[in-house]
Amino acid sequence: MEFPQFEIDLALPPKERFAEVSLHYREGIVSVMNSFFILYPTVAYATLFLWEKFYWIWQFTQPERYAELEGIVETINHQDLTMAKAVLINQLYELGTWCTSIVAKQADGTIIHSRNLDYNHGMDQMRSITYRARYVYNGTYVFDAVMFAGTLGVYTGMKANAFSVSQNTRFDGSNPLNLVSTVGMMYGGLTENSW
Repeated sequence: MEFPQFEIDLALPPKERFAEVSLHYREGIVSVMNSFFILYPTVAYATLFLWEKFYWIWQFTQPERYAELEGIVETINHQDLTMAKAVLINQLYELGTWCTSIVAKQADGTIIHSRNLDYNHGMDQMRSITYRARYVYNGTYVFDAVMFAGTLGVYTGMKANAFSVSQNTRFDGSNPLNLVSTVGMMYGGLTENSW
């Protein structure tokens, strides 16, 4: 499957960086977000209740990311997409997913880096908002990434002729204090791996 490519210029003001992507995927972003709340209503709405009280903290601890999300929310301009929901959706990976990457070398020396993303819901919906991002700074190439529209994290990225990276997570959930600690770090300004 071939995914569309968009250029993300890091020299633009944060609110403008994802405008083109957000317009292109407007309906898909809202649909994927709403499916999360439909499939996991108890967890989603309980979590959202907390996020509605505290999402604004990101203005101070993650100002650049907050501004990027503001740009996405303003561009989409849909009653179902609030800043609290945008912040929550952008923190789902940190709250609990499990991914695996594979690095293999072919007989001709070509290196292949493959990975999965273990979201247990709506894989077709997730595919519908997947795109290739070519990050630049004032037109100069920085790196490439596979992205989900509406989210900011880079979970799979590469710089041509240099390297590739992917984030893999294992969280067994056996200690509830880990979740409390994670949420504290997210709101305390700790930079997530994906950013």
